[in-house]
Amino acid sequence: MRKKADPLKYHGRFRGKSFAFFGEFSYWPTFHIRGDPADLISALGGIRHDKVTKELDHLVIGDKRGRGRAKSKREAEKFNKKGSKIKVLDERGFFHLVRPDIKGRSFAFVGGFSKGPAGMEEGPAGTLAPFHVTILDRVEPDLDYLVMGDRRGKGKAAFLREAHALNDQGMGIRIVVGEGWGTGPRRAGA
Repeated sequence: MRKKADPLKYHGRFRGKSFAFFGEFSYWPTFHIRGDPADLISALGGIRHDKVTKELDHLVIGDKRGRGRAKSKREAEKFNKKGSKIKVLDERGFFHLVRPDIKGRSFAFVGGFSKGPAGMEEGPAGTLAPFHVTILDRVEPDLDYLVMGDRRGKGKAAFLREAHALNDQGMGIRIVVGEGWGTGPRRAGA
């Protein structure tokens, strides 16, 4: 039997990098820490700012409305024209930056999925194909992620019980629950 799951590893480097967040995120994946995008950056060693300065590394603009979106973008453009190197990211760019390293991990999907991020038309398992992961049709001790859709599905309750039972024995199965893969809108930097 394996030990508890390793902490998620991320592709990006965040320690000491500064981020300002404006606007609301239309989607926030449940596999990230609870909270909002700014909470994740803080947990990864990044520095949160509430305004745009010439020293800022990243400006993150949520896809939904929110205070200061347009103004912050103009300020970043102004500073960049004067030599700053502020990277302006939308939600998709931010998700790419904070994507977890899932190569070699195993996933099981249960329940129906009514919606999720763009590109899920082929189903949630299909979106993971490029990442060299293993897709399982059952819960077992070596499973890394049990992804539960927001709709009913055959075996959903049984899969969840099995995952909890294995976790009670010390396994580290991450249970991802929510609409598609997300928890709904999150205000960036809230």
